[in-house]
Amino acid sequence: MKTRTKGKELLKVAAMCVLSIGLFSAAFIGFNQFIFAAATNEPTPLPTHSEISAPAQNSEHLLPEEGIGRVQDGLIFTAPALTLIYQHIHSAPESALPMEEAAQIGARYIWDVFGTSIDGMYVHMSYTAHAAYSRTYWQGTVRAERFDIENIMGDDREARVSWNDSILYDFRIDAITGMRVEVSTGFRNTVSQDELLNRSMDERNAIIEARWWELNLDEQLTFLGISNADIAAYIETAQLLADAHFATVGLSGELGNLRLQLGENGLELAAINYVLTHGNREAVISVPTSVAHVIRYDIRTTHNDFIPGFEFHSDGIGRG
Repeated sequence: MKTRTKGKELLKVAAMCVLSIGLFSAAFIGFNQFIFAAATNEPTPLPTHSEISAPAQNSEHLLPEEGIGRVQDGLIFTAPALTLIYQHIHSAPESALPMEEAAQIGARYIWDVFGTSIDGMYVHMSYTAHAAYSRTYWQGTVRAERFDIENIMGDDREARVSWNDSILYDFRIDAITGMRVEVSTGFRNTVSQDELLNRSMDERNAIIEARWWELNLDEQLTFLGISNADIAAYIETAQLLADAHFATVGLSGELGNLRLQLGENGLELAAINYVLTHGNREAVISVPTSVAHVIRYDIRTTHNDFIPGFEFHSDGIGRG
């Protein structure tokens, strides 16, 4: 099994749009002026609404020159026009945010973290309320095109692959307060789904052969031929994502676990997980490397809401 000997060749950071701008509370300035229609099972076109000023902050914390997500002075967030498609999982109570308002909060969330407008896109919205979690959520999946749900739910494998591959963004917010919980982008593969499946067993065997789980983090980095300095740019990106998520500046944490993949020269680093805590809420930030077969950036905090001691039983009922 060959290992990477030149970490910096492996770890050339991919350009990524990241905007660390505005406070999360600013998102509500415009939303409180909107009067939304009640949620239905039909697609709901939303008109473009008033603009919300989002001045730049602390440009020295942005990505290096090659980053394409630099904040510009006077940049303005405009509430996008969206087509919402409601996916019924659980019924949203009156105490929950209206679906339309939740979608606009998600749009601002994506803008702040990834610097991208989702104007004109399709958002599949669902309300979820699981007994294992201490809060309920509005979730949104963003695509640039509309799909026929009947084909997706049927036996059309090609349609299901296209459905998954078409995801541009996912977000999750607290259904009552609108608090930011999770957001992701990427969702693209550099190799085919079939190739990923074919590699999975070889990858698993290589990890076992390397006795990977018996190594501590420093030993794992040494095995891959990578130093902490080599992944500094990935850590910087993770910190920027955390700043945008929590609407603050200068957050730092520690390198968590590493995600591997099987490359031409053996096991290689596919992504880092960076862990930090702000306001008693832990976030896990995933940043893919430039050679990753599966490209996905995400921020996860849902694990903070899991009720300790909760168990699912064979009768389908969960008990704490």
